[in-house]
Amino acid sequence: MGIVKKTRWLFLLVPFLASGAGEAERLIILANSLSKDSMALAHYYAEVRSVPEGNIIALPLPEKETISLREYVDTLHNPLLEELLDRRLIIGAKSGDADAHGRKWLVAGLHDVSYLVPVYGVPLRISNDAKAILPNNGQISENFRYNRASVDSELALLAMPGRRSMTAFNTNPFFGNKEPSLHILQTALRVSRIDGPDVRTVRSLIERTLEGERMGLQGRAYFDLKGPHASGDKWFREASEMAIAAYFDTTIESTKRLLDERDRFDAPAIYMGWYRQDAYGNFKIANWNVPPGALALHLHSFSATSLRTTNRYWLGALLQMGFCATLGNVYEPYLQMTHHPQRLLESLLDGGTWGEAVAYSIPVFSWMGVAIGDPLYRPFQKKLGAQLGAADVPYAVLREFNRIDLNGSASTATTYLRGEFQRAPSLPLAFALASRYADSGEVDKAKEVLRVMQYITVYAKEDRVLVQKLADLMARLDQVEPALVIYERLLSEEGIAKPFRINLLTKGSELAARMGRTRLADDWSNKCLILKAPPVDRSK
Repeated sequence: MGIVKKTRWLFLLVPFLASGAGEAERLIILANSLSKDSMALAHYYAEVRSVPEGNIIALPLPEKETISLREYVDTLHNPLLEELLDRRLIIGAKSGDADAHGRKWLVAGLHDVSYLVPVYGVPLRISNDAKAILPNNGQISENFRYNRASVDSELALLAMPGRRSMTAFNTNPFFGNKEPSLHILQTALRVSRIDGPDVRTVRSLIERTLEGERMGLQGRAYFDLKGPHASGDKWFREASEMAIAAYFDTTIESTKRLLDERDRFDAPAIYMGWYRQDAYGNFKIANWNVPPGALALHLHSFSATSLRTTNRYWLGALLQMGFCATLGNVYEPYLQMTHHPQRLLESLLDGGTWGEAVAYSIPVFSWMGVAIGDPLYRPFQKKLGAQLGAADVPYAVLREFNRIDLNGSASTATTYLRGEFQRAPSLPLAFALASRYADSGEVDKAKEVLRVMQYITVYAKEDRVLVQKLADLMARLDQVEPALVIYERLLSEEGIAKPFRINLLTKGSELAARMGRTRLADDWSNKCLILKAPPVDRSK
């Protein structure tokens, strides 16, 4: 009898092994049939990614982000499993009985799904049901005695044969596994959703992801270290080293203060940091100049509590800002059970898709993690050399400059950068080239580069800190008067955030004093003191 069963299952596997279908053809889109927006986005994503229309599964789902365990089982888990079986995307045999939660489950089975993609309108998280904690779960530590979870993390186990508890978590077989076996690929599901605060943002995510893939990811990398746990800091440090090794121009904030408006944040292609509950500062500005396809991770226990708000938590704000791929947690996950940033970046830099990197970087399923982004997206599909042929690619030029420089040819790197700056002058190239000359004692050449600043009088909000750094470099080279002019322009700009304004007033007053402009120096110094003063308690 055992031999007969084995032969039968080998026969059923044949369509999967012989199909040769691409990832897009085997991708399943999950939509909410009760939401016009959900259905429209599902069809739009299918169209632009050449996903067959028949791969859209639309279920009547609760139109809310948080659902009960009972709602998850009745409206999502069981109906989705039935649909996948009916469409022969899973080939298997169901058990005759449901589990303790009412879930149908597979005795045996295999699937042919590359990725499962819930879209806007599909519930995000499952609330805890204390009554559904089984008596035999008492042996589980109190910290993990929950059945609350992200919907996506539960769905990752949908096609895996056997009973699995919803209490605590289950091991993710993709974690750290660079070459998952055929058995893993055909039993566990890789899940990444396309979602966000509103329809416009989600549609933009889809479009800008495709643009990022076509152009290749370009921009700078930013890492904010010194979180609450040494092990997490080690992850971010390793990720920053990977970005530098990939030649990205990189900013690392390694003090206990947060990366804020005083720091460079032009063209953030990669942002990784921690540990604040809600987005702040620049992260709350919609439509920042974020490069197409950019990815972001702010690690916090409740970063994905809701995707609909841009004022609280993180994911909604990051997506509104312009990032196309991000990760978070719907409830407290505990550090070791979150996505590991260094593994995520490792997989992407190795040429992996977003869906592969997401699965590779999280150790557990049936827990709190959620990923937002197109799972088919390969940010590094287009190589650096191919990017350099375009007309205006300053950040790709900086990567090439870093590549030449790190490979041991400083003079060749400088010559290359000078040529590219002369071909297409830009602020990031001016700062890099002038800094190189200044650091090597070639002051006249540095001043020559910095002359470009006299032709730029209006500054984009994303470039203001970079402009300040250029002014500071000018002052360092005894070009105090033109540097002070730049400070005056910056301080006249609208919407200067308080930390940045204090920084400008402090340094600007020093420059004014150097120029003998005592009245201006005193004025700026007084304004700085007023901004620094604690707010007056008017209730007394």
